Amino acid sequence: KDEVVFEDEGTSHGQLDRLLCVLRSVHQSFFSDRDRVSYILEHPELADEQATAPPTNASGGPMDVRCLLEQQRGKILQGVEVVFSGVWPLEYPDPTKHAMYRLAVSLGCTVHQKLTSSVTHVIATRKTEKARWARAHSRWCVTPAWLEQCHYLWERRPELSFSLFESSA
Repeated sequence: KDEVVFEDEGTSHGQLDRLLCVLRSVHQSFFSDRDRVSYILEHPELADEQATAPPTNASGGPMDVRCLLEQQRGKILQGVEVVFSGVWPLEYPDPTKHAMYRLAVSLGCTVHQKLTSSVTHVIATRKTEKARWARAHSRWCVTPAWLEQCHYLWERRPELSFSLFESSA
């Protein structure tokens, strides 16, 4: 049932095409900041203290393409609030270190430990109590493959293709 896209690609779809779009966007962001600073340095009369500061990342360090890629990836599922169910054993020592948890966070999701009214998605491997809650409350219940495909293709994939139930939300 999960959509498989790990096969040969056409010229206008697939991972390589999406990655090209992402790289173009990152390139534009990186060089527009550098060009702004260069222009102002060449025209000091237009400068103010903030405008002449070299581009920096979120930590205040020098701008790095890796940071821009991380920011771009973090926008893919921005606003999505998830709860996991059946993805790791109950006795798992620290769920925040699990690969699926970290993947969700890297894509921009907010991860909750318990069901709340703000949860938009339950990510489950089987029809658990949390999965049934999602269905009863018109929330998405998707398999972990949804996260993997969003990561792989650098874009939000249609939840219906990864729904644990016949129809969801």
